[in-house]
Amino acid sequence: MGHASETDPVEVTPGSKGRRAWHKAALFFALLLTWGMFIGIAWGWQQRHSSILNLSYLMGPCVHGILSGNGLSAEVSTAPEIFAGGHVIYRVARMPLAPYALAAIVSAAGDRYLPVTVLKTIVFLLPVFPCILLFQRKLESAARWRRWAVIAVLALPFLLPQSLGNVTRMQQEEGYVYSPLVLAVAILWLTSEKERRGWRYLSLFSASLVAVYLGKSSLILAVAVLAALYIWRTARMRVALVIVLSAGLVVGAWGCRSLYASGRFTLGTSLDGLNLHKGNNERFLGDYPPPSEGGSIDHYDSELLSPEPCRDEWDCNDFHRAAALSFLRQHPSETATGWWRKFYVLTLSTKTYGSDLNTAKLSHIREIFTIAMAISRVLFWAAVVSALWLLGNKGRQARFLGVSFILIALALIAPYLVGFALTRHFSLLIFLAAELLGAALAHCDPTCVAAG
Repeated sequence: MGHASETDPVEVTPGSKGRRAWHKAALFFALLLTWGMFIGIAWGWQQRHSSILNLSYLMGPCVHGILSGNGLSAEVSTAPEIFAGGHVIYRVARMPLAPYALAAIVSAAGDRYLPVTVLKTIVFLLPVFPCILLFQRKLESAARWRRWAVIAVLALPFLLPQSLGNVTRMQQEEGYVYSPLVLAVAILWLTSEKERRGWRYLSLFSASLVAVYLGKSSLILAVAVLAALYIWRTARMRVALVIVLSAGLVVGAWGCRSLYASGRFTLGTSLDGLNLHKGNNERFLGDYPPPSEGGSIDHYDSELLSPEPCRDEWDCNDFHRAAALSFLRQHPSETATGWWRKFYVLTLSTKTYGSDLNTAKLSHIREIFTIAMAISRVLFWAAVVSALWLLGNKGRQARFLGVSFILIALALIAPYLVGFALTRHFSLLIFLAAELLGAALAHCDPTCVAAG
């Protein structure tokens, strides 16, 4: 009986190969889950006396609003970093995925930081399992060294503190979108043509895109790129209709909900103007990047105040948006310099910016963070070089891996060049880079003559 080549799509079957792949994937995932729970417990124990309702970036107030029956409403009486006094109720300040997920967990476990951290870590690690299964079944006929190389590459993001931090922490949106993004990319790269046209993976892919958007609206460009790549690769009208309609309905529903709750239709949030202004103002180049030891760009928000109290959340948003756009038009040279500096912070610097994991009380392990950051940079740029090499390959699958990685990476980077970039934003690129290197190893033989 002949053996399948490393580049042939391997279908999941009830046979021994399918069962072995499932068992190996389950073992790998169990190890990741155990490790994630350990880190979650360690982080939750440090914050055990804190309340989920006090989480920063308006996450806590939004969770409180949901638990109180007021939806995403976040009542703010004094927020000088956002507006000059007054009383504002934010109804569209956060995308719904993270606040509603946390509210559900708090309802089940109570307002206790430790169990909520562990449960959040477990829930948002779950989409990683089908991703691991797709890789494992692809490697069933591969050489042992290739299997171990892929496992090592896929495990790296869960060992590096810059990406591992977002797996456990709760206030940043990256901690909620990393796993659906990883799953969407795995389905795009590792399924057969027949599977991509089937309802199971099509539905799972569409749900992943919806979760990414509902978790972080600035990733709408990445969602659009992933959807376009999937449609292009399947070349079926039914597939296009399912993806476009599902994404369109969710985006439209969020816009209509925003219109009903706040009086304005929007695809994003009412903090988008502030985030744009943070990265585009006269003092930005003097304040950015923030100090690497516990510094935050948020410390400079008071310098961006509106001269008049804001009437509502959109009044605040419009002031900041207008100020940022005015700066972009009037200072093209400073804008270009800012773009380069943001790109450097996001993809090249070995310092950790905007992270509470690099504060003075953790200075004794600063060298570990620096080494880990250097490893993550090597991982990302190795993926970039591999993608460029794949572009010059004769195999269709290899070329598709290369071009899709570059397009997805650019879509993930673009919002942070327009706004501002911190270390936590790079975590999504770490996961993407690990997937690209793993997929390249899984798909390609030594000469990389990939299947179509």
